[in-house]
Amino acid sequence: MSEKRRDNRNHIFREGEYQHSDGRYLFRYIDEDGKEKNVNTVAGYKTVINVLKKEAFGRQRIDKVRLSD
Repeated sequence: MSEKRRDNRNHIFREGEYQHSDGRYLFRYIDEDGKEKNVNTVAGYKTVINVLKKEAFGRQRIDKVRLSD
């Protein structure tokens, strides 16, 4: 049985997911031309932040957020 790849927080990677030695994550795939592509996950983080900004929860001040929110 093969060993599952894990990050430094012990999360199991899916196929194509990697972690740099500095802790940043990376997703690697092959496009339709057969070329290998790498995606910087910062773009994904920015997308999530932009979605949260549009919601009421995302507009709350951090010191006003409770666990029940």
